[in-house]
Amino acid sequence: MQKVIVLGLACAVLSTAIADPMRPPIAERVRGDIAIVPTPPRPAPPVPHPYPETATIGKQIAGTYTCTGAVAKVAIKLALDGAWIQWTIVGGAGTTVQYRTYDGIAKQWTMLELTSSGKSRTLTSLGVDKDGWTWTLDDHRELENFTKDTLALSGERRHGTSWAKNYEATCQRAKH
Repeated sequence: MQKVIVLGLACAVLSTAIADPMRPPIAERVRGDIAIVPTPPRPAPPVPHPYPETATIGKQIAGTYTCTGAVAKVAIKLALDGAWIQWTIVGGAGTTVQYRTYDGIAKQWTMLELTSSGKSRTLTSLGVDKDGWTWTLDDHRELENFTKDTLALSGERRHGTSWAKNYEATCQRAKH
């Protein structure tokens, strides 16, 4: 008896799940005085474009830099159709690749950093101020100063209420 009830229930569910070829399309169905009419499709959303600040800064600092200090070499270029600035940093700690972009809504920069040791982190910056760039993440900050063809890099970590340097490097852009 239980098998018959289960089999009957399964058949009933299956028959309602299968489309009825004799049933009219949804646009022609009417229930009382309400007709179900499909609405026209929505227009496609606008294609997102990167904020121009990313390309402007990327073009200003692009190049290959030879460094002294904790970093041996830095290569900077625009990537992904100008949406990101890609930094490749080679030093004693291995290779680091950074992707940076500007968010015009948040009015801040974001850096995604990936290292050859398998670590990653995301830092933010409000952009250039009087002392250059300051990228922050919790109790770490990265400082960058640009002059015409020179790039000064340093990293600091907070110890109590003061900051202590982790590394320093000075880089010179190669002449073309």
